[in-house]
Amino acid sequence: MWKQGESKRLTILQLYLLIIMLLTLIVMPTRSVAQSNEETLLKDVISVSAGKTSSYAITEDGTAWAWGGEPGASVLGIGTTTPVYSPVKMLIDNVKMISSGWDHTLILKKDGTVWAVGNNHYGQLGIGETSHQELEPAEVKGLTDVVAVSAGSYLSLALKKDGTVWQWGWGDRVNGYVSTPKKVEGLPRITAVAAGYFTSTALGSGGEVWVWGTELWMSGIPDKIRKPTRLSGIGEVKAIAAQGNTAAAIQWDSTVWVWNNAKTYPEPEKLLQPVEAGITDAVSIVGGSNNFYTVIKSDGTLWEWNTHKLSENQPYQVKPIEEAVAAANGYNHRLSLLKDGTVLAWGDNTYGQTGVGAIQSETLKTVLESLPSTITRPTPVGNAVSIVIDGEKVEPSVPPIIINNTTYVHVRIVEKLGATVKWESVSGEVTVNGKLIPPEVQPISLHYKTMVPLRFIAEASGSMVKWDNKTRSVIVTTKPVTAKQ
Repeated sequence: MWKQGESKRLTILQLYLLIIMLLTLIVMPTRSVAQSNEETLLKDVISVSAGKTSSYAITEDGTAWAWGGEPGASVLGIGTTTPVYSPVKMLIDNVKMISSGWDHTLILKKDGTVWAVGNNHYGQLGIGETSHQELEPAEVKGLTDVVAVSAGSYLSLALKKDGTVWQWGWGDRVNGYVSTPKKVEGLPRITAVAAGYFTSTALGSGGEVWVWGTELWMSGIPDKIRKPTRLSGIGEVKAIAAQGNTAAAIQWDSTVWVWNNAKTYPEPEKLLQPVEAGITDAVSIVGGSNNFYTVIKSDGTLWEWNTHKLSENQPYQVKPIEEAVAAANGYNHRLSLLKDGTVLAWGDNTYGQTGVGAIQSETLKTVLESLPSTITRPTPVGNAVSIVIDGEKVEPSVPPIIINNTTYVHVRIVEKLGATVKWESVSGEVTVNGKLIPPEVQPISLHYKTMVPLRFIAEASGSMVKWDNKTRSVIVTTKPVTAKQ
């Protein structure tokens, strides 16, 4: 039997423990936020990358996913030039690495071959032709045994297993562009490459840094080119990155340094002069296409800074990220891969590059205006909405999008349901098998693609529709279910 005093002490202890538990929940790190409703998230990711307005992820099984994009551009490798607002499987498998430039994307497969998709005006796809786009990944000619790739603004780099570097596209402003890979002469054995804007950077096997490409250009004077040159003023390096005219490195003491590779005005004394960035304990670094670098420290925190003026900008921590293992920078958006295999995204969302796949809109006519143009807080990237018709998963090139809690799909999905859609442009009325679609769920045009409400289309054609929230799947049954005898 408990004595009265002991009972009071136990009650106080229990209250104390309860308070501790509540405080623990309040200060729970970002990983727990990302794991909320985890069945709906993009998971098992091992690598992320980003282009100007595009985002990419590779999962453990070698599947490549893409989202974002830009109207008329084909950088996603999904067979369309239409932006997408949630991850879509790319038309390639067994992927090891992805690197995206201004308007083209390089894909390294596990077998050591390189593939490219997007704009090819300057031969940056490496397929021996120019002045056209590729909607699906095309193999780069003559490359095997590649271990890493890097896409710059209009140039492409590949590092082979033997330590040689191969370049194609518009590598500098003096020699013009080439449409097939060409070996870069004058380099020692290289272990990493990073492409920028008319300049390239490489890491030698001895920890030294090499730079080549355009050195100086200015209106009214001849452009100046730099052959492969060893960078001085920096110690032994373990990682490099590049963006625009600048490059950065992590020394073996885990400090970060940054410098200018090229200038658009004649101040050569400011070129190739490394400046310490004020970051310690760095384990990885990535560049982008808008003067930004992002560093991950050994404690999993993520730091970034703008290098527009090297000596004036200070790194700042991106909170509340605490378990980052990789990062990627687009023009104005960012990705972070967490230890648990999920992805966070934030920044510009004009074309869905942060992976936001749901919209709330007062009127369907303003649906594009209702897209959140900016995601200010790192937000988990979700899976695409799946469509399952009669037990078969359908993977359209234009994925579904949720508008006002209604799933809209590309009009071609209707063909799989055996329905006939009629759109009267004069009256604005839409019928499915003669049944009028209510005005509040009328079809919309999304970047010149006609999207229709799946539930109303399916039910008007006699199909059964249900929503599986756990897997974010719309399940359609077109065949009558026969009761068991």
